[in-house]
Amino acid sequence: MSTKIQINSLAALERLIGGDTEVELEIRNNIVQEFAKKHLKSLLETDSVLRKCIDDIRKSASSEITRLIHAEIGQLKNTWSGVEVKFEEPFLSKIKGRVNSEMDGMISKLVVENMPTQEEIKTKIEAISNQEFNAAVRRAVREKLKDVLE
Repeated sequence: MSTKIQINSLAALERLIGGDTEVELEIRNNIVQEFAKKHLKSLLETDSVLRKCIDDIRKSASSEITRLIHAEIGQLKNTWSGVEVKFEEPFLSKIKGRVNSEMDGMISKLVVENMPTQEEIKTKIEAISNQEFNAAVRRAVREKLKDVLE
């Protein structure tokens, strides 16, 4: 059984305590406990409600994300080695288009980077022409020498 004492003035409280710090600490502790019972209990109930709301939102978001993945991307299947994805055709077409576009860009860049300049092409053609001309002259000279020597 607990006894309730209501004191309406600070002077009366100080006379009651009489300088005893142990009694003062006990009174302070009881005041804090009563305050917590009255005012903080509702906060604890609010916290559990918030946690339930967060869990509900998390579950709902998870199921909606899964539904969107199935509809837009493909089917997800858990296997012993991880998650297996079977892409739906519209998404697969988007991937193929993106890959082709990236590859075209990379190929074009490589062609441009490695394409010789007109001056380099002209120099190579002249070198090949000179080699061919020199080879033809050598063949003609050999033929003449062979005719002369026979």
